[in-house]
Amino acid sequence: MSQTLQYSSRVLKRFSFLKTDKNFINAALQSRDAQFLPYHDFYPFCHKADMSKLWRFDRSAGSGGMHQSILNSFLDSHKPRELVYLGLIPPKDASAVDTFEYKRCVGTPLFAIDITQHAHVIPDSNDVVKCQDFRHFNDLATDESSLLSLGKMMLHWLATHKFCSMCGHENEVIACGGQLHCPNDECASNGRITNVSFPRTDPVVISAVTNVNRDKVLLCKHRLPSLRDPKRNMYACVSGFMDPSETVENAVLREVWEETGLDVLHVDYVTTQPWPFTNNIMIGCLAVVDEAQPVDLGNDDELMEAKWFPIEDVRRMLDSGLDSYGLLRDPVSGIGLPNDKTIANRLIRACV
Repeated sequence: MSQTLQYSSRVLKRFSFLKTDKNFINAALQSRDAQFLPYHDFYPFCHKADMSKLWRFDRSAGSGGMHQSILNSFLDSHKPRELVYLGLIPPKDASAVDTFEYKRCVGTPLFAIDITQHAHVIPDSNDVVKCQDFRHFNDLATDESSLLSLGKMMLHWLATHKFCSMCGHENEVIACGGQLHCPNDECASNGRITNVSFPRTDPVVISAVTNVNRDKVLLCKHRLPSLRDPKRNMYACVSGFMDPSETVENAVLREVWEETGLDVLHVDYVTTQPWPFTNNIMIGCLAVVDEAQPVDLGNDDELMEAKWFPIEDVRRMLDSGLDSYGLLRDPVSGIGLPNDKTIANRLIRACV
């Protein structure tokens, strides 16, 4: 099995059925094992001493009791949408006897908390740094990045879906941040399938494009990132949101044609990656096209350039070192490719 991509590991047992169990939530919140991952403007914090780890509040003896009063203050004053149950972190030692347990579900309870409006909860900047730069995200261990992704997605969803989409009434947060409910008895949603909303994730197809002989790769330079910072000079894959009632294969065909003017002959699924910037699931594919077709960027203005590169050149680029942007910077062409934390890198490697 390939190395797990950033944001993609199964570090938690979510036990999602427990989020509606108020007895479980209360027990988990008060557990001496409970940990709380703080977010400020949807970004968490890293340890300055070890940038591979997220900083979190806990009630353990190892924190010296310093977190206890801060946590109690937050829990006494927070709004429902500022607290989300994420899951239980399984014990490393299966024989551990002191780990939190509820109805045979065992592990360390983990919650995400939004401290944006709670200045007194912001951790000391001498110990931590706000994790809001891709260089920070790349430094995180894969398990830690996966926790970052889940908490960020959940808190962002709660903050951007405050009102019922049918009647405009303010939603009620239920299931410890895992669901939203319209409490308006007159709402048209009542009496239908359900008036409960669930977290959204937006599917995006991302495709590396190769030719029939598999000896060339089409690399694409996206317009908006290039205009924001021309020095990045990054080339990557074709990508775009799926449309309603569209299969993954048809979305790949559509996106490749819209962005490059090329008709796809064949599509292979490769892998997926959650992408918390924001709330996407990237569905990675490999598209094969006839390179005799002319590249046409005139249908959509997303790309600044799309050109064929021989496999040998792409292999060299993939073997390049990281630059200050966190890109693989080819010393020959000056082109930057996505690093190995990304699904784009995985897809390009699948071509070579």
